[in-house]
Amino acid sequence: MIEKRIVRVTFLQFLIFLSVGLVFPFFSLYYSHIFTSHGVVNYSIVGTILFFSSIVGIFSPPIAGLLADKFKIKNKLITIFALMSALGSVLLLIPGLGENSVIGRLLGIGYIDYSLKLSIVLTGAMLIGFSTKPIIPLLDTETLMVLELKYNSTDRYGNIRMFGTMGWILSASLSGFIISSTNMMASVFAIVVVVFVVIAVIGTSGVKEEIRKVKLPLKLLFKDREVILFFLYVLIVSIGMNGAFMFTSVYMSKLKVGVTVIGLAFGLAAIPEVVVLINTERLLPLWGYKKMIVVGILIQIVKLMLFAFLGGSPPPLIFILIQSLHGFSFPLQYAAWVSFLNSKAHADLKATYQNFNQLIFTLGGAIGGFLASVAMGSLGARWMMGLAALTVLLSLFVYLSRRFVTS
Repeated sequence: MIEKRIVRVTFLQFLIFLSVGLVFPFFSLYYSHIFTSHGVVNYSIVGTILFFSSIVGIFSPPIAGLLADKFKIKNKLITIFALMSALGSVLLLIPGLGENSVIGRLLGIGYIDYSLKLSIVLTGAMLIGFSTKPIIPLLDTETLMVLELKYNSTDRYGNIRMFGTMGWILSASLSGFIISSTNMMASVFAIVVVVFVVIAVIGTSGVKEEIRKVKLPLKLLFKDREVILFFLYVLIVSIGMNGAFMFTSVYMSKLKVGVTVIGLAFGLAAIPEVVVLINTERLLPLWGYKKMIVVGILIQIVKLMLFAFLGGSPPPLIFILIQSLHGFSFPLQYAAWVSFLNSKAHADLKATYQNFNQLIFTLGGAIGGFLASVAMGSLGARWMMGLAALTVLLSLFVYLSRRFVTS
């Protein structure tokens, strides 16, 4: 039974990141393409869509975590949220299909006026933002639980999570090629719809969960000063890191980088993540949470500063190499986050702690995405990257000014 559960969570990790990798690198570029008038991108609209799609995502993780811990229904929640994500992807697909004259005529999708287009895209983006955010922490909670049952330890978390990264590498690397081949940016959303439906089907199978009501000691979460301070660091680093990440495809596009190279930059740059995750079992005991986080922050700052000072028309390999620094930075921090919170959480609050962290991370992304859109529109892409680097640097000072568990 335990072996089947390990296979199940591993496959789900692969599929969820496969779907995310297909579209996430291109969200800002896709919205920029849709809301361009007379060759001018409406960055305020793009930033607003990214902001609201992230803001709604701060509500679903804590709700999902509380429901999962209170009624023990993680599988059912994964199915519900996956179906909602599929519906959101369908809505985002419509404006893109409508702009393709051939496919638009075949599907009966004609001209869509600006206000209706905005309504459709905003609804789809908010639906995806609300429904995708809880899936990963719910899946992480089940992964950690299965590892504890089999190995009496969660140090092997990276060995399973790396399959998610492999899904991201595969899909992100191919997404640019798919868009270039079909000459239609919306094409990747059609694939994502299918993947989310498969995730929903798998969510209904596997472990039979018993719905039972558990009294949750929530006061432990809000009274834990160490965890609250940890969340403050996560908020600030997310503002800088996620804000820049959301607009990296637009940044590259402004430097005349094609969509195929952009997809490869996001996909191949995640290869270092596999290396980090495979070695988390060794890194956690050797470095501890603190060193993993500090090193991850420093690498992120270097990456953002390199983008800030990059000028001219560098060869595509330069973009891939710089973006690959994210493949070291993010997993070092994320693996430390998951293990740290799992060690701090009460037995009946495992999902709640992970989902509250996702809430903070998402809130930071919402703020960061909006601020990045403002910086893009008023200061330019390079300044946006530089300001993101300063924000991540601030998170380092916040982190180092507090004492966290380091082993």
